[in-house]
Amino acid sequence: MIVLTGLTNTPLGADAWTEIVDVLPEGIVVQDADGAIVGANVQACTVLGLTADQLLGRTSFDPRWRALRPDGSDFPGDEHPAIVTLRTGQPCDGVVMGVELPTGERRWIKISSRPLTDRAGAGRVVATFSDITAQIASHDALAERELVYRIFTETSRDHVVQVSDDGTIRYQSPAAIEAGGPMVGTKIADALARNVHPDDLARVVDHMARIDREPTGDRSAEMRIRHRDTTYRWYDVRVWRAPGIPGVVFEAHDITAIRAAERRLADAETFFRQAFEDAPIGLCLASIDDVAPPQLVACNRLYAHAFGYEPEDLVGQPTSGQIHADDWAAAQAGRQRLLNGETTRERMQVRIVRRDGSALWCSMTRSMLRDGDGTPRFTMAQLEDATESRAVVDELAALAHSDPLTGVSNRRGLDVALAGLLTDAVASSPAALYFVDLDGFKEVNDRLGHAGGDVVLQTVAQRLLGLTRTGDTVARVGGDEFIVLARHVGSEEAAERLGQRLRDMAVTVDAAAALVVRASVGMARPRAYDSAQALIDRADRMMYRVKQARVVSDAHP
Repeated sequence: MIVLTGLTNTPLGADAWTEIVDVLPEGIVVQDADGAIVGANVQACTVLGLTADQLLGRTSFDPRWRALRPDGSDFPGDEHPAIVTLRTGQPCDGVVMGVELPTGERRWIKISSRPLTDRAGAGRVVATFSDITAQIASHDALAERELVYRIFTETSRDHVVQVSDDGTIRYQSPAAIEAGGPMVGTKIADALARNVHPDDLARVVDHMARIDREPTGDRSAEMRIRHRDTTYRWYDVRVWRAPGIPGVVFEAHDITAIRAAERRLADAETFFRQAFEDAPIGLCLASIDDVAPPQLVACNRLYAHAFGYEPEDLVGQPTSGQIHADDWAAAQAGRQRLLNGETTRERMQVRIVRRDGSALWCSMTRSMLRDGDGTPRFTMAQLEDATESRAVVDELAALAHSDPLTGVSNRRGLDVALAGLLTDAVASSPAALYFVDLDGFKEVNDRLGHAGGDVVLQTVAQRLLGLTRTGDTVARVGGDEFIVLARHVGSEEAAERLGQRLRDMAVTVDAAAALVVRASVGMARPRAYDSAQALIDRADRMMYRVKQARVVSDAHP
């Protein structure tokens, strides 16, 4: 058997002390500062159903233990008497604990613990316990119920009051005394009239009357009860008759904090619902699911009306059918950025598909809604009609790429057209670029002024548009310089024919004064790895040679 040493200063030897503790009727264990069992007597092993080797080294936190309270709930290791004494230095007395033996049998023990304070035992604790299984089993049904019930109520935070059949309070739990003051010996009717909120009193009386009519039933109700500090608190009160326990039992659980939390939650839900429904913009919540496609979970009327529906028509429908096919990829990419945490807010303009099949430009702002653990739950989208703003954007874009005088493209618009053309090898190969410079335009300005010159430029722009096709680009890039970018000009002959039509263009300003504006035109075809400027420069040089040739020809008719 294990030898318990350092427990006394008497001259008895270690063997003598071992014999003494082994014959004691109580189980004895010694636990060190870490809570590990370092010593146990024979009775301890017998009661716990373990050998000395199995006990040594175990702590109260060992998962192989199964300890129970008298009410059947788990008895956590950090509340075992020896651990409490180790932690606080204070003794514990008469703690009742149920222990599950390796055989599956349950044994009830009563434990006391003391710190060891002498030199050899400092930092340790000794726990003694006795087997009370037979005592509990030997009680009659009433005694057993009252024992377990009293143990439970003495430690419960709920307020327990037992009322005898004559209506007198015969027992209050400590929690009930602390909350409402001592009332043992008081009539329950007087206690209820004094402490229950007037608006709730009738409900309590009704429950008591029902208990009298139905002795085996119980009733539960929520009510306000006055606390010792004169404030009312909410309690869930159960009124019942326990078989074997005389009278009626009142058990009250304080739910003030729960009611307050429920009220805050209800208020928050109400405020959110009102804000959601009455928002001046369209709002919707969409699901987040790795398997199923996103679906609309909720939406307000403004959102649904933008599509030509009522909210109930859209809820449960996949969001993919609500975004124009040409904008769906961009919308999905934005949603994925939200899911990846790359951004907290995603804003873009998309076209939504309305019930009649038409498309409506909208500004969509999406954000992620997460739960308390940070897990994404929904995406919230705000939808605003962007028709007017989109029209403004389109108008500004048109103005930014258009020549205000002639209405044809400006240099910026030409650059955009060339960039799209030169990045597409298939589209660029059959294209041709013509640099058009007006001959005689300076004389028009000198004779007629700038107003007359503006009229000529507008006329030339319209002539150039008439000579080209849909998809071609006409741009004014200087005072009297134009560029024509013609696509799908398959052969050199076709390219030359268009160039000749451009060269033949003439604007007669004053026939009597023989004031005529003509065009010198140079052409260039795109080459591999051409830049926009390189292509323009080649056409410009060709135009200059054509102009020089015309000057020479006019000088030597």
